Amino acid sequence: MVQGENVVIGIIIGAILYYAVHKKFSGFLFSRRMRKAKQAEKKAAGFLEDEGYKIIGYQHPAVMITYVDGKPNEHRIQADYIVKKGRKKYIVEVKTGEAAPRISQAKTRRQLLEYYLCYDSDGILLVNMTDKTIQEIGFDIECSKQFLSPTKVGYLISLLLGSILGYIIVSKELL
Repeated sequence: MVQGENVVIGIIIGAILYYAVHKKFSGFLFSRRMRKAKQAEKKAAGFLEDEGYKIIGYQHPAVMITYVDGKPNEHRIQADYIVKKGRKKYIVEVKTGEAAPRISQAKTRRQLLEYYLCYDSDGILLVNMTDKTIQEIGFDIECSKQFLSPTKVGYLISLLLGSILGYIIVSKELL
């Protein structure tokens, strides 16, 4: 064998070893993260009860249907908990870590929006088990769909009234 062939074989063996170790390590990290998340979900039950919430459902599924080219596609979503406090019913999502519990995270925000649209509730609770906090999350869907928001309507009315008032003042001065 030529020395160049040995280098190529070494690179191939190194790449295969790297891939195998990387895949094994990534799987280990993923399973560790999932185990930690499951533990946090279990601890969240006690935390929610300590905060005055009554647990009425765990891992409760809902179905969402999307249409692609007119064909229905069914998707299951699953909230961590359904709880009640007083007369209000909430859907709960439990998160851990630094990024996931933040509403600024697109994945978290989209997940909570799915809950908002698919579950019949009075609100959504985002439970951060790293910081031991509960945040009530709401969405203002209707405002974002309006062509004329209340602010724009206010500006238009002000402009119209100002124009009429200006016309009246100028008309009286001309007479």
